[in-house]
Amino acid sequence: MKNILITQVKYNSRVNLEAMYLLGDFGVKLAGRNTRLIKAEEKMAFGDVSSQGLPFYGGNLTYKTSIDIREKCDLKIEITRFKSPLLKVFLDGKDCGAIAFSPYALEIRDITPGKHRLEIEFFGNRYNTFGALHNCNETLSWKGHPNSYRTVGEAWSYEYQIHPQGILKAPVIKIIKG
Repeated sequence: MKNILITQVKYNSRVNLEAMYLLGDFGVKLAGRNTRLIKAEEKMAFGDVSSQGLPFYGGNLTYKTSIDIREKCDLKIEITRFKSPLLKVFLDGKDCGAIAFSPYALEIRDITPGKHRLEIEFFGNRYNTFGALHNCNETLSWKGHPNSYRTVGEAWSYEYQIHPQGILKAPVIKIIKG
């Protein structure tokens, strides 16, 4: 990293500071209230991406893997634990559909034998980017409410209150023989 000007702001419950954004190819190590820029991960694992160097990331991510099919079949992709408004599934670049609602599964028909590229696009949300990250009131029902940013007493925390993001449990791929 070069040509970076770093300014420290004494941030606390009395400071009315708008968000600042630093763009680039890097990760963030977060420990309580302390943050440090780190080298970006080359590969992300299934699980909470906010603990994999992306605690404030609000964009989309694409998980990529290859699958080897031995004979013509259908596939069922089950993704039962994720924190995302929407997942899109692609096979060999073709949009196969979305996963957003129960039963959190998608069937892909008539898969030919051979090696295939499976991609699952995770659509991020902006809570860890723009949310009330110092509000530790876990009973708050609407976290986008303006008052969620005005925290005092027990509801205030200097430590960042990051929410899990990503595909939290690895997808299950089932082969359905025709």
